[in-house]
Parts: sequence; C-alpha cells; structure tokens
Amino acid sequence: MVMSGWAVTGMLVELFGFINLFASFFPLVLSFLRTLPYVGAFLNLPVIRVVVDKIAGKTSGSMV
Repeated sequence: MVMSGWAVTGMLVELFGFINLFASFFPLVLSFLRTLPYVGAFLNLPVIRVVVDKIAGKTSGSMV
C-alpha cells in the first residue's frame, strides 16, 4: 500500500496490526512503567490515569 501511494492508509493498517499483535502485552508494559520513578508519577496524574487504566484493563471501583 505504501509503495502504491497510499502511505497514510498503509501506516494505519500497520498500526492496527501492531496493536492487534501486542494487545495482551500492553498491560504488562504499563504496570512495569508505573514502577519507574518519573514515568510512574506521570502515568498516575488524574487525567492520564484514566486513559492508562482503560488501556491496562483495570476496572474502576473498590474490591471487597
């Protein structure tokens, strides 16, 4: 697709494939990144935490 002039479409298809391939690995990477000093503090900011929790697959609410 990229060679035939459809560069943006080709990149979107590659991005979809990358996300599809590594989707089960993202929660592990995010949990590791949260343990790092500066990156963890950034990922725990209120607005960013909501997005990261959705990516990591965490549910909101308390566990009993």
